[in-house]
Amino acid sequence: VFRTSVNSYFNGEQSNSDRSLSGSFSANRITVEWKVELELYGNDSRSRFSYDDTTTFRSKQQSWVGSGMVVRSLGAHWSAGLRGGLSGSTSRNTSLATHLAPAIEYNLFPYAQSTRRQLTFNYSVGVQTSRYRDSTIYGQIQETFGYHELDVGLGLRQPWGSASFEVSGTQYWNDTSHPNASIYGSADIRIVRGLSVNFYGGYSFIRSQRFLSAANATQEDVLLQLRQLRTSYSYWGGFGLSYTFGSVYNNVVNPRFGGGG
Repeated sequence: VFRTSVNSYFNGEQSNSDRSLSGSFSANRITVEWKVELELYGNDSRSRFSYDDTTTFRSKQQSWVGSGMVVRSLGAHWSAGLRGGLSGSTSRNTSLATHLAPAIEYNLFPYAQSTRRQLTFNYSVGVQTSRYRDSTIYGQIQETFGYHELDVGLGLRQPWGSASFEVSGTQYWNDTSHPNASIYGSADIRIVRGLSVNFYGGYSFIRSQRFLSAANATQEDVLLQLRQLRTSYSYWGGFGLSYTFGSVYNNVVNPRFGGGG
């Protein structure tokens, strides 16, 4: 399956204007034995603010990412795969970051039961190289380091609805005392046939931000969120209603390396 998209947005008035352009491309091939996913995404956002009829401030944010994954089925409970990617972001002070990580996954339940339940343990060990736009708080302009990551995902689908929960942790080998961890959960609870209420939320414990620029952020950087600032946590969440109709049969072919959801 191939998919491509281009999206644009703009608005403005006399004293300010905003415009953004983004595009994406993906190519996926999924069989019982193999799972291959490739994706490219890019975004360019620009803003203009004028005040006092004499001063104009312009901002620009750019980001892009390319990622790929190949997974091989190894029986009813095991899978092996390889993840890789490259990215860049002005707000995250990164000109180019690349990573490559082989991984292995174990599902407590047979993958054939994944439309009803799965409990996966995914462990990967990789290498990342980062080239920064400005010198970081560690005095680095470029660095290469190893890391390892563990993801545990639980997914359930029952007559009352569905739920998923995921916990992940990453430790960088050049900063072992500052691992990052996150938790995420979601639930879709059936009210009547087809009508459900859904909840989702997550929390991240952030201890390592090696990409942070050593330069002080300006007032514009903070107010317009042009730069990622130091933080020890982040959170998100929401809820809503959904209505589903059509076939009751699920067409999942290969859920490997998909986490709890």
